[in-house]
Amino acid sequence: MFDMRKHYILIIFLFIIAIKLMIGYYSSPYDYYPDEFSYLTTGLSMAGYETSTELDYRPPLLPAIYSILFRISTDWRIVKLVVPIFGILGIISLFLLTRKFFGEKIALIASLLLALNWHFWWYSNQMLSDVPVASLMILCTYLFIKGRESGKYYWLSGIVLGLAFLMKYFMIFIIPVFVIYLFYTEKFSWLKNRNIWLAFLLFILILTPWLVYNQLTLGSPFSALQKQMIGNSFDTPVYFQGVSQQGYVWSVITSFGGVFFYPLMFLYQLSVLISLFLICGLYLFLKSWNKNKSLILISILIIFLGLLMTPLHDERYNVMLEPFLLIFVSIGIYETRKIRIKNFSIFPVVLVVSLISVSSASPLIIVDKHFRLSAPEFSIPRIVNAYSEEIDTEQILEKVNGTLCTDRDISGFGTYQKISFLAKQKPLLGIKPDCKFYLSDKNNLTLEFVDSTETLYLYKLNG
Repeated sequence: MFDMRKHYILIIFLFIIAIKLMIGYYSSPYDYYPDEFSYLTTGLSMAGYETSTELDYRPPLLPAIYSILFRISTDWRIVKLVVPIFGILGIISLFLLTRKFFGEKIALIASLLLALNWHFWWYSNQMLSDVPVASLMILCTYLFIKGRESGKYYWLSGIVLGLAFLMKYFMIFIIPVFVIYLFYTEKFSWLKNRNIWLAFLLFILILTPWLVYNQLTLGSPFSALQKQMIGNSFDTPVYFQGVSQQGYVWSVITSFGGVFFYPLMFLYQLSVLISLFLICGLYLFLKSWNKNKSLILISILIIFLGLLMTPLHDERYNVMLEPFLLIFVSIGIYETRKIRIKNFSIFPVVLVVSLISVSSASPLIIVDKHFRLSAPEFSIPRIVNAYSEEIDTEQILEKVNGTLCTDRDISGFGTYQKISFLAKQKPLLGIKPDCKFYLSDKNNLTLEFVDSTETLYLYKLNG
């Protein structure tokens, strides 16, 4: 039988590969999601730079981290290290959480699957909040379950929960996960546990500055949460998978688009083989039901319900669900150790094939003529992956000398923030870091910039 204790060198080697994939991979600085530029330009604003973006309804923690780094340098290579570091934290946290419930061997499989999961490390190289909040979610869950052994872990879970909420408001759904689990396993006795209430108090204390800021700037302490979770901050309705961003959350629930969207995305992202092991692992888990281990299943159900309730369905949100699902996948894979062919266990073969499968499930990642990593349009939407055949962003910024204007307000699409941030990269583009940006209806067309959502005409101001 394959003994993992004798193969730590191989396991460490695979972890090194995973870390290399996450930290070593850098897409072109011009190939960003619009949301990335919202975080980046907000971070620049918080660091004292003049930008077009200020903190509004978005969670403040990620741009706050960026702002600290921007005070050192505005080089994108520095801030791009933040999310991969969170990704590594998520891998370690998943190992600890899985080991707590299912033992070290299944924990090693789960953490390896996450480490080599192409979808996870892809978003570990995007400056978005999805991987950080997924990692904090796993860590918070681990600390919470450790709190049953020592009350100080409850305190730490409350602190991490507060930080995770400020990273992404979706973390609000973890609170009912913990409450349901406590009622199911301890009934009402947990209400007398002072450590749990202290953890909740620490959570509120961490949120207090955010609540005060919302009250002073937006008129309500929960205004930012309401705008992002219900979606009424959008001026016009946007439909994605049949769901309106302008409606209430219940309109999302009544739409069946999301019910099928996320499972189908998981099937596409992690292959049919991994999905079969997921079903097998879930069956084995239910067959040997243990209510103390039910936290994993409760987490999956509540997170999935939360994804349905959010006003926008996006395949990258699966990153928050995948670590918990991979625990059941690991149970299914580990069960194959019992299958032997001519006295040889098929487990090592199954494990290797599974690791290859999760690392290359999508067909995949293609490299365009500018050597920027991009992906099939329907699997990983790249809002800014297509420029005109002759001109790229660097040439645009150089030709207009860092002074840009446009005949429309395109700040909502992230392109304006994108240009604003790139123009700050003095070492990269050779443009004045204090250049100004204007909106204008002048007709002296200089260049044309095309992305996948909008045709944008850039002008050079006269004088």
